[in-house]
Amino acid sequence: MNREHALQALGLDASADQATIDQAISTKRSQIQQKHDAAPTDALKAKFAQMLAQLNEAEALLTSPATPKPKKPSPLSQTKLADLPGMGAAAENHALLTEGQTLAGRYQIKAHIGAGGMGAVYRAFDQSMGRDIALKVLLPELFKNEHARERFLNEARISQQLSHPNIVNVFDVQNEGDVFFLTMELLEGQDLRQLMENRKLTRQPFTVAEVQEIATAIGAALTYAHKFTIHRDLKPENIWLTEEGDYKLMDFGIAQVQSTSQRTQTGAAMGTAYYMAPEQLKGQKDIDGRADQYALAVLMYELLSGEVPAGRIEPLCDIDKTIPKAISAIVDKGLAARPENRFASVAEFVAAITQAKAPKASKTKSKNYSTASAQSNWPMITGVVALLVLGGGLFGTGLVTVEDVKKLLPVSKEVIAEQKAQVARVQGEIKVLKQRLENGRRTLDSDIRDAERNKDKNLTALSQWQQLTESVIFGGNHITELEGELSMAESLLRESALAQAQVSVDKVRDGYQQLWDNFVAGEQVSILSPIVAGLRREWQSKPNSKTWPVSQNTEALYQKAQQHESSGQLHSAQPLLEQLGKGYRALLAANDDMGSINNALHQAQTDWKKLANSKQLVNVPEIISLQTEEKTHRSALAAAADLVAITQAMQGLKGQIETYQSLTASVQNLAQAEKSAQSAQAAFKKSRQGYPFPVNAMATKAAEIFMKARTDLQSKNWVAAGKGFVEAKQIFEQAQQQEAKERLAIDAARAAQQQAIKAQVAYQKAQQAFNRLTENPDADIARKQQASADQQLESNHWSEAKASYAAAVQTYGAALKRVQSAETEYQAKMEAERVRAWVALAVGQLVAIPAGSFRMGSSGFLDANDEKPAHSVTIKAFKMQVHEVTWAQWDACVAAKGCSYKSEDEGWGRGSRPMINVSYEEITSQFIPWLNKAAGQRFRLPTEAEWEYAARAGSSTDYPWGNSISCSQARYRNQDGDCGNDLKTVPVKSYQPNGFGLYDMHGNVWEWVQDCWHDSYSGAPTDGSAWLSGNCSRRVLRGGSWGSGPKHLRSPYRLGLPASNRLNDGGFRLVQEN
Repeated sequence: MNREHALQALGLDASADQATIDQAISTKRSQIQQKHDAAPTDALKAKFAQMLAQLNEAEALLTSPATPKPKKPSPLSQTKLADLPGMGAAAENHALLTEGQTLAGRYQIKAHIGAGGMGAVYRAFDQSMGRDIALKVLLPELFKNEHARERFLNEARISQQLSHPNIVNVFDVQNEGDVFFLTMELLEGQDLRQLMENRKLTRQPFTVAEVQEIATAIGAALTYAHKFTIHRDLKPENIWLTEEGDYKLMDFGIAQVQSTSQRTQTGAAMGTAYYMAPEQLKGQKDIDGRADQYALAVLMYELLSGEVPAGRIEPLCDIDKTIPKAISAIVDKGLAARPENRFASVAEFVAAITQAKAPKASKTKSKNYSTASAQSNWPMITGVVALLVLGGGLFGTGLVTVEDVKKLLPVSKEVIAEQKAQVARVQGEIKVLKQRLENGRRTLDSDIRDAERNKDKNLTALSQWQQLTESVIFGGNHITELEGELSMAESLLRESALAQAQVSVDKVRDGYQQLWDNFVAGEQVSILSPIVAGLRREWQSKPNSKTWPVSQNTEALYQKAQQHESSGQLHSAQPLLEQLGKGYRALLAANDDMGSINNALHQAQTDWKKLANSKQLVNVPEIISLQTEEKTHRSALAAAADLVAITQAMQGLKGQIETYQSLTASVQNLAQAEKSAQSAQAAFKKSRQGYPFPVNAMATKAAEIFMKARTDLQSKNWVAAGKGFVEAKQIFEQAQQQEAKERLAIDAARAAQQQAIKAQVAYQKAQQAFNRLTENPDADIARKQQASADQQLESNHWSEAKASYAAAVQTYGAALKRVQSAETEYQAKMEAERVRAWVALAVGQLVAIPAGSFRMGSSGFLDANDEKPAHSVTIKAFKMQVHEVTWAQWDACVAAKGCSYKSEDEGWGRGSRPMINVSYEEITSQFIPWLNKAAGQRFRLPTEAEWEYAARAGSSTDYPWGNSISCSQARYRNQDGDCGNDLKTVPVKSYQPNGFGLYDMHGNVWEWVQDCWHDSYSGAPTDGSAWLSGNCSRRVLRGGSWGSGPKHLRSPYRLGLPASNRLNDGGFRLVQEN
């Protein structure tokens, strides 16, 4: 559904303002809702529910803030593709664009204007040119083969080049993926087809001069265009009338994209075929401008005759004698079946049309009371007035009044203009109402055809609606009389009798409004009328219809509804039929209920009589009273003139049934009634146990009634005894119910008391367990609140006690939080102290290494290549751990939960021995991040240059002490086994430190450093920084280990291993940046 369809569904056109739309929606919804509520079947209810859903969709479309509401008519027709009205659904299913979307990086979609059988049209903003344009998207189905696509693009590019006052400008043709679109100028106005429909509705046929004007404008456009292309789809829908009165031709070449079968599928061919030349319909390829000439001749024929030429074409001059034979002959030649029998070109055709003379407009003699004529008569009127005033003759006689004289005075221009404007407004309203009525009639006819085709269950209802409206609205004299009145109004307007014309057009406007109201009401009347007639027949078959006075009133109302319906006053008939439907149903229900009431009352009376006879009960006061009441109710029923009185009388009789049954039951079940009363008394007493209730006055009264009933039972006063037991039971139950609310209040207060005790115990346990606080003011307050609540509970102030206990619970909670907070603070302090101890242990002793430069690597002939070339490196000052990280230091990280990895010590012992079996990755992902965060300082592995600089300690030899090594200087394994066969680590600081004071830089365990592995020092940094390029999956280790030979302990010796390796002779030490 688009905006145009939504307006048509409401009987409105594009010129309707928002207030009119809102009123139409409100009226429509009220009507549909009434029909839905009164629908006698589920099928009809479903239909009206669907109609309400469609109305909601239309309302959302017409009142959506995102939808622009132009003051001028929407430019839908200007951008319509070649199709028939009503075919927009085909294109809407293919709508690919949404508001805000941008095509080709330039055209921003602002709103969906409309759709047709060949595509959809949008209002778009050209961001490059800074203006609004019309953007026309064509259906993908039109470009299924390459040949059709190329043909369209060629024609569209030609259209882009066309520049003529009577041709709509095409700016560009583009595609984005499978979406092909045109951009063109955005115009306001209407297409020629819309103008033709409006003129037809208002009975204003086109004159020959007007048709010549249209043919000349379109012919000029075609003559120019035929230098480049052929239009192929000329018809009223493709001719645009601007608000300035100019005619413009549009949609060149689009028809060529489609084959005949395609055009039929889109719904476009049927309307277009009347305008297509025979050679076009045959599919000939050598089409020229004479095909457009044929279409132009068809257009002229339809404009002048109101019909398209079909079959044996009747000359125009035979259809309308006022059309010149020359014009008729020119059109006939343009309609020749063979192209060679037509004019050689459109230019010749238009020239012939232009040269033919149009008939002169007929002159009608009529009185014209114009301002000029009034001014020319002014001296005469002035003289007459002067004679009347100065002479005093007629005034003196009283035969002429001042008002009579005022009528002789001329009417001012302003008054005349206002009168004309008022008449014009009413004429516009008449046009809208007529269009609304015609649209409604046409839509109903279309719905019936759809229902027949789809075998819809609503077909019968729709047909009845059509039969009714055709009979009483369109088949009568209503429209003829209104049109006659309208003609009279037009004659009065020509004679400038504005006041009389106003009366006539008002009458016509009101008449068409009544017709529209009656047409709308006809839908419901056509449904209600047979239903009400059936209900009436059913009611008349009931005996009570002959005796109840209300039946006469209902029949009179039915006859009135029938009179309205037969006279066409369906709008008045509808509410009466709705009222009758409810009334007849109520009467039938009351009739059925009356039978049930009579049977039940008779049965209740019979049961009582049997019981009374068995117990010899006579002159029972309650029964005498019931018999008197029954006579009163039945008299009221016989005189009832409306349903209210009937209902009241029936209710009275229903009450008697209950009373008879109650009396019968109370006498019949005396033993059970006594037992029930006794049980109610026991239940009441039980409900009071454990509660401090005073004496209950209601229970006391119930006990007295119960005792009296027992006395009546012993005296065989059956009725009084039965009533007494029942009443006592009811009062005991009421007394119990009366105290129920207070029991709940007591229970709530006692539950609150238990909660307070629990809160108190929880606080006391926490205080005893932690004992971190010497004072807790919340606990003191809570104890006072609890004591106050105990006093209130003792004084039966239940609500106050509950509130005080609740406050005590909350305050005990606050006291508990104080205790817990103190404990948390204490534990946090202890934890911080533990962490500081762990950090101090993990950091250990640091040695300050001064800045300096040294020769890194070696250049000896027998030295490894990865130690070469020797190069000079400058080192910044830093601090280094005095020894390798020990097991005790790593275990501190584990204890602080900074390290998750727990290594194996190979059974060699932990403590001060160096940490082993740890990878480079575990050091850098666990130990170092934890230590940096906990200590608030920056620790890291040393760079390879820093390590060698620290190991050399200012020396240039293989070892800091020289070029040889002995077992007393470091832990290693020599070839002779002089250093012992116990192959494992020794505690750190087991040997003498080097010149910087660092222990175990040589031997004991290999030490990980930051640098990635390289096979040589070529390209290595010279500033002491880590070399972090190259093969970083392998990292460097330095210093040798307990299992290494002497050469591995040399200061320049290097080892590269995967960063994930764990070594039982590998560990690490850290440095701290200054």
